[in-house]
Amino acid sequence: MPVQKYRSIEDMPEIWFKPGDPRLYIAIAAVWDFGQRWLAPHYPPGVYKHRTMEDKNRLDEEWAVLNFQAFREKHKKQN
Repeated sequence: MPVQKYRSIEDMPEIWFKPGDPRLYIAIAAVWDFGQRWLAPHYPPGVYKHRTMEDKNRLDEEWAVLNFQAFREKHKKQN
């Protein structure tokens, strides 16, 4: 598929779908599917209680690092 360059946004073809257009739902499903296949973050099940916001933020950061590492490992194997 060739790459096309435009001098301004006015030169670009309109790609928006009108509300109710069946192609809109197909496009949304495709975006969600793409995100799920590429990202698929995992969070351990359960309810987590935190004494402070710092504790919560620390756990969120740990999960983000683990998810990013899993993402890199998954896509490193595919290449």
